[in-house]
Amino acid sequence: MATTFSADEARAAIKEHGFFSIQDGELGKRFLEMESKKWSFSFKTVEGFNFCKANVLKDTRVQDTLSAFKRPHILADYTRLAPSRGTIFQLRRGGNDDVLLVHLWGIGSSPIYYRKSQDADLWRILATNNLWQVLGAELKAAGCLGTPINFKDGGLVILDARLAVDFGDTSPVVAAFATPEVLKKRPMDWPLLSIPNSLKPSELAGMNIHAALEEKESAREGRAEEASDGECSV
Repeated sequence: MATTFSADEARAAIKEHGFFSIQDGELGKRFLEMESKKWSFSFKTVEGFNFCKANVLKDTRVQDTLSAFKRPHILADYTRLAPSRGTIFQLRRGGNDDVLLVHLWGIGSSPIYYRKSQDADLWRILATNNLWQVLGAELKAAGCLGTPINFKDGGLVILDARLAVDFGDTSPVVAAFATPEVLKKRPMDWPLLSIPNSLKPSELAGMNIHAALEEKESAREGRAEEASDGECSV
């Protein structure tokens, strides 16, 4: 956890321990607003997209940390996961740190992150949520100690996608960033994200998102032409 942010320190912590956490009360308030107004966190909704934009895509701490790895990272997945309540998961097994995650946590969240588990040789099974389930005994035998983090007012964690995590009793919003090489190597694992229909591609300038932006713009132009062809003059 850090009180004064440094992207280089964040990168070093992710390299060594697998994660870097930030307490953030403003993020906690945004979570509370989303939930109290019953807005969806889905990337396909305007409210969900704006939540991601404010807390991930335009958050300088997140983007500066990604840049500190000295290679491009593209938002390739965005979802909200269910509480794990003692079950430990990894998003990814094998590979290296070319896939990074951002966990966004609401008020009162208490996840557990298992240090150095991104490099450990662990036995895993594929769970029903398409994450890799890891046994606590495996982590203990590998010397990967669990680090509980109390997000009393909310916060975020930037981590290696191979890190083992127990989400506890709360539901994190998870953004996955992958390098272009990862997306090209296994395209079936990374379907294109859907953005709100009301957004124009021009509104997404400067944001690296794995989405069919050109197709959406072409469809928009096609609808505009159809509307124009259907007009009649009096």
